[in-house]
Amino acid sequence: MVLFLIRYNELGLKSPRVRRRFQKRLIKNIEDKFLKAELDCFIESDWGRIYLTTDNQLQGLKLLKTVFGIFSISPVVNFSDDLDEITSAAVDYAKDLLTMGQSFALRTRRTGQHKYTSQDIANHVGAAILNGLKDRKLTVNLSAPDVEIFIEVRQKNSYIFSESFPGPGGLPLGTQGKVISIFTDKNSYIATWLMMKRGCRAYPVYFKSKNNKPQLNESKAMSQIELLTPWAPNLKLKIIEDNGKQNDKENAINLKNKEFQDFANRVRAKGICSSLDLNDFSKVIHILRNELPIFYPLIGLDKEMVKNLGNMIRDI
Repeated sequence: MVLFLIRYNELGLKSPRVRRRFQKRLIKNIEDKFLKAELDCFIESDWGRIYLTTDNQLQGLKLLKTVFGIFSISPVVNFSDDLDEITSAAVDYAKDLLTMGQSFALRTRRTGQHKYTSQDIANHVGAAILNGLKDRKLTVNLSAPDVEIFIEVRQKNSYIFSESFPGPGGLPLGTQGKVISIFTDKNSYIATWLMMKRGCRAYPVYFKSKNNKPQLNESKAMSQIELLTPWAPNLKLKIIEDNGKQNDKENAINLKNKEFQDFANRVRAKGICSSLDLNDFSKVIHILRNELPIFYPLIGLDKEMVKNLGNMIRDI
């Protein structure tokens, strides 16, 4: 079994009431991911951390990396808040981690009421590691160590770890409104991903027309949906037949299409997501008195940033 310590950052900026609601949604999203992957998990939480126990570290970590709202994940070992127990556990942990001649640093933090400070933990544990592993000729280097060992004491528990893996961050999926994401070009899935990172549930739409040759054909649009399924497994591409005249050079789409409007009303969409970026903003989406606002998540990103985002989404 492995225990993961899960952190979030943006949720911590919310009011206590909103924070509780968002954390509850984040936990539900994690449970849904593990349930769909048929991987057992047990989740607990406190004010600022989520703790997940599962029996498959690699698969569990891969799933957690695709949950919006998670800032970082660390596999940890868990002990009580007793300083002597923390020290003994840290020395054992260091034995498996540190090799001959390496330098190390202890990074400690503490939440709750204890008879010791974070600096006391660092001093006590650091001295014990140097003494217990003196045959390895270890040194302490706080600025550029070979290895960092983290000790986090939270109320009656302590957690020791040496690695942190990034999550996507943002807000938990489903905490914000629903958006229609128009798939028109190679970056549509990136724009959709960014809206989901803001907590929005996305409903991808592809306009199929016989009157022009679009930048993105139906097959490629489906491939983009497949890239997003690790992040949102229930995504389905809505195909809408649009026989109106379109100008492909302007990336024009008739959002007054009745089928589109009916679909937007049915899912109760609060807005529309477009993949136009700063370089292509001379192109416009043709709107005929459409009531929904349009979001341009790529508008402030240059081509290199968009490319890097796309690589990250594909490589997960």
